[in-house]
Amino acid sequence: MAHLIVHLLYEAHVGGPVQYRWMYPFERLLRGLKMKVKNKAHVEGSIVKAYLVKEIVYSLLSALSLRFFVNGTS
Repeated sequence: MAHLIVHLLYEAHVGGPVQYRWMYPFERLLRGLKMKVKNKAHVEGSIVKAYLVKEIVYSLLSALSLRFFVNGTS
């Protein structure tokens, strides 16, 4: 076990802070893209369609909340 600690110290010294070497953000992004795939024959089309739906929903919610805010009703 002591030998492993030597390697961990070396990696920390060479690589710097851990957050610059983490793969978690990329793994989370790929998981999100994988969850959007509904048709395995057209993977890219499924991802694009899910992205467009998300953007349309966000745009509509933003426009509706802005309209209600301007009219004075909450």
